[in-house]
Amino acid sequence: MDKARIEEIASQQAGEHVEGGESSNPVDPFEAIMGKDPKGRLRLYGRGVVASTLGKVSARSSGASVYVPEELLKSIKEDVAAQLRSELRNELKTQVTQEVKDHWATAYCQTMAHQLKQLHPRLDINAEALRRLATAT
Repeated sequence: MDKARIEEIASQQAGEHVEGGESSNPVDPFEAIMGKDPKGRLRLYGRGVVASTLGKVSARSSGASVYVPEELLKSIKEDVAAQLRSELRNELKTQVTQEVKDHWATAYCQTMAHQLKQLHPRLDINAEALRRLATAT
C-alpha cells in the first residue's frame, strides 16, 4: 500500500471519531472499498432491478419488497399449472379406474347371483354378499 493511501485511511478514521461518535462527513465503508455504484444500478438487488422498479414494488406491498421479473413469474406459474394438471390427471385416472372396477365387480356379482338362482331356485343368494365375498379374497 502506498503512503498516500495510508494517510487517506488514517484521516478518514480520525474524522469518524468526532464529538458524539458521529462524523461531520460520514463515509460509507462499503462505498469506500467497492466504489460508487454505476448510475442506475442498485447493488445487492440482482440483475434488472432499478430504482424506479424498486419504488413501484415497495409502494404496492406493505411488507418487504421483492422484485420478480415477469418472465420468471410466468415460467413458475406455467410449471405449477403443468404439475397440478399432471397430479389431477393421475388422481382422476385412479378414481375412474377404481369406479370402473367397482361397477364391473358389482355387475359380475349380480349376474352370477342371477345365474345361480336360475340353477338353484331354492338357494337364496344376495349379490352384495357375493360381492363382499369376492372382494375379501
